[in-house]
Amino acid sequence: MAARKTKSTSKKSTETRAKRGASKTSIGPQSSLSTLKKLAHTKKKQYLHSENTTEKYDGYVKRGKEFLQSFFEEESEAEANWKAAADKELSGDGEEEIDEDESLLRDLEFRNAFNGPPVKSTPQAIAMFLAWKCFEQNNGKSTADGIHAAFIAEYDQM
Repeated sequence: MAARKTKSTSKKSTETRAKRGASKTSIGPQSSLSTLKKLAHTKKKQYLHSENTTEKYDGYVKRGKEFLQSFFEEESEAEANWKAAADKELSGDGEEEIDEDESLLRDLEFRNAFNGPPVKSTPQAIAMFLAWKCFEQNNGKSTADGIHAAFIAEYDQM
């Protein structure tokens, strides 16, 4: 009687192994490369950090981009006002001259520092955003740590 159980058990386990092996065997990829990249990106975003952390990081990066855009709009306006005042020969005592060679407004790379992969001006843009958030808005070290981690995560996922 014990021999019978052994034969039927080994027959079942052989059939089970054959079924498992058949489902894992494939001839080639069933999806295109772009589909697999999208799937990998989606799953990485879904499982890399908790949902709350991902939302916080996305918020920091979004606000960083908004800050940089706002910075350039304000700088453009200030430069236009400066030039208009110079044309009217108004006094600029105590004001610094705008150095044409060093103007951030002319640096397209700096203007797009947060768009796409990091460039040489990205660290300076992040530092400016950190300074604004922490010193102008009086946020603390945890905000600075969150912004730092958010941009690291953003660029690690590219």
